Parts: sequence; C-alpha cells; structure tokens
Amino acid sequence: MGKPGDKSYYNIHYLSFPVFAVLGIIAGMSHCTDYVQDIDLLWFSEIDPTWNDDELSLYVNPEASLFANPIAQAICPVDCITASTDFPLNSLFWCAGCWGSIYPLTGTSGVTGSPVRQTSLLAGRLLAKLARNPLPPVLGTR
Repeated sequence: MGKPGDKSYYNIHYLSFPVFAVLGIIAGMSHCTDYVQDIDLLWFSEIDPTWNDDELSLYVNPEASLFANPIAQAICPVDCITASTDFPLNSLFWCAGCWGSIYPLTGTSGVTGSPVRQTSLLAGRLLAKLARNPLPPVLGTR
C-alpha cells in the first residue's frame, strides 16, 4: 500500500476490437459490420497533451476545480458504499464508486496499491473524457 500523497501515472490506449466478428457470431451480416472488421487503435494518450498534464487539462475541463478538491472528495465514500450495494448515486457523478475520483481527466491517479483499481479508474476517466470530447471522425469511414 502506498503512502498518502503517492501518485501513479498510466498511459492508456482505446482500441476497437470486433469480438463478434472474431467469434463468427454474426457471420453473413457483412453489410452491417464492414466498419468493425479490423482491430483499430482509436485513441492513445501519448499524443494527447491534456492526458499528461493536470494543469493543461484544467483549461479543457474547468469543472475539475469544483470536483477535484478535498471537500467534494469527502462525499465520495457515500458513493462507494452505495455502489457496493448495487445502487450508485447518479448525483455524485464525479465519484467512480470505490475506485476514486473521475476528475481530473488525466492519467495521474492518487489511488495506489491495486493495479486493477487504478486501471479501472483510468478506464472510467477515459470514457468520461471521450464522452465530453469525442473522437474526431476517421477519414474514409461512411
């Protein structure tokens, strides 16, 4: 277990992986699945400067200053308890259950100890980041 104040940093990659095409479950439906036949790298954090820098991310996501502070984080244990009983609170959207805080939307995590917990939190952060700032359209798609 890490000491208080320890931080970890992870780069993250977002892939398109066509599970149904690999398993052959929807064979014969190529007219519906042409765009998901290949494994594609859709986004990777090495090229996104806001993933590497907490302060730069604050310019893109200014609401992080409201939620990434000790007062807002003091409420997150309530979300952890309710999420553990299968009733997460939508009103505490800045909390990711027992994983930690969604904000800031960067690869820096104050969560230490469990790699599974850290990577789950960062996957949640990436989904929140991409929901706010979607992927640019890929050239050549329909």
